[in-house]
Parts: sequence; C-alpha cells; structure tokens
Amino acid sequence: LFGAESGAPAGTRADFDDVDDYHGWTASPPTDKNGTPLVNGADWRRTVTVQWIDSTSPAQVLPAESNAKRITVAVSYRDVPQATLVAIRTAGR
Repeated sequence: LFGAESGAPAGTRADFDDVDDYHGWTASPPTDKNGTPLVNGADWRRTVTVQWIDSTSPAQVLPAESNAKRITVAVSYRDVPQATLVAIRTAGR
C-alpha cells in the first residue's frame, strides 16, 4: 500500500524511506524535510499523489504493484493551483 508505513510519524517526511511514503502527504504551510515551515509559506499548500503506472504506457494507471510509479506534486496558493510537477520513477532491473 502507498503512504507512510505504520510506525512512521504522521505528517512528517524525516522518516520516509521510499517514494510511495509521500502518497497522500500534504503540507500547509510547506516545510523542509525536518518539518521546519518555509519562510512566507503560510498561504501555500503542496500535495503529493503516487500511482503505479504501466512503464510502456505512462498514462495508464494500474491497480497493483508495477515497476513504475508516477509522482505528482501539486502546489497551490490560497487554494488556487499554481504549479504541478510530474515525475516517473522506475525500479532498477
């Protein structure tokens, strides 16, 4: 399952050990990896979604483990979308 493993502190990134720990993670105001709020970040929010995808057809979301994941980070200011970054991470084989 995606998301932080049981035992990892909820809402913090310091103990995340793989990319799928970020699924469903959000920060407002955004913080650095240690949980320190970013300067002037009060009205900003970032949200992360991680999905399994077909490595030969990255637009296709899969319901189960695959060798590729799509990570989407969405940033908004006062609830107005400002930017979205999408990255694909594959398992080394």
